[in-house]
Amino acid sequence: MKRRLLFLCLLFQFAQVKAQTGTWQTLNLRMKLTDQWSVFAESQLRSLALWDRFHYTEFKGGANWNPAKDLNFAVGTGRFTTYSGVSDFSTPLSQDEIRVWQQMSLRNRWADVGIDHRYRVEQRFTTRGYRNRFRYRLALNKVLMKGETGKTQLQITGWSELFLTNEAPYFERVRWYGGVEYHFTNSFATQIGYTHQFDYRINDETGRGFINLTLLFELDLKGKPEPTVHID
Repeated sequence: MKRRLLFLCLLFQFAQVKAQTGTWQTLNLRMKLTDQWSVFAESQLRSLALWDRFHYTEFKGGANWNPAKDLNFAVGTGRFTTYSGVSDFSTPLSQDEIRVWQQMSLRNRWADVGIDHRYRVEQRFTTRGYRNRFRYRLALNKVLMKGETGKTQLQITGWSELFLTNEAPYFERVRWYGGVEYHFTNSFATQIGYTHQFDYRINDETGRGFINLTLLFELDLKGKPEPTVHID
């Protein structure tokens, strides 16, 4: 009970963030097929104010392959729509995009801190033409609390991600995130955090700071569900 009260207190503190802050609401579903293969689907809704001026939606899915414990390859695709942001889902659209990507993640530990390196290459088919993009994210996470079975129940996560293109001026965006993740069961977890981003030149999405609220569901077809260390 105390653990859940701690998480709810953290949730309340984030809710006190004032104007000029938007929100990201994310629903993530993962299905583990074998020890090495899994599939995922995710939807996301963003706003430029606290649950107001909803201006961005994304729907995506893909597959993961884990040939080794600390190595992951993934492919994915999705649709990403940006509205003008004047009011909820106001038109005309700022951008409509179909995206395909390939990525590799490497994981290791330093002392009791988990370290994740993610490299992603994107092919973007947008209303403004075709674009390539390259992303690198460095993430750190630390377990604060484990359940009776020894599995992760509460952890903190922070990451920084760099966005680059193959056209001048090459640098596009950088994002920073910090937050907590709590596992209610082996199959259900939730995250709350804060993201800040800086754009050299805004060309698809506006906004600087966002409260992140995420629900994570995992289904293990092998019958041995394990909590997801989710830093995606």
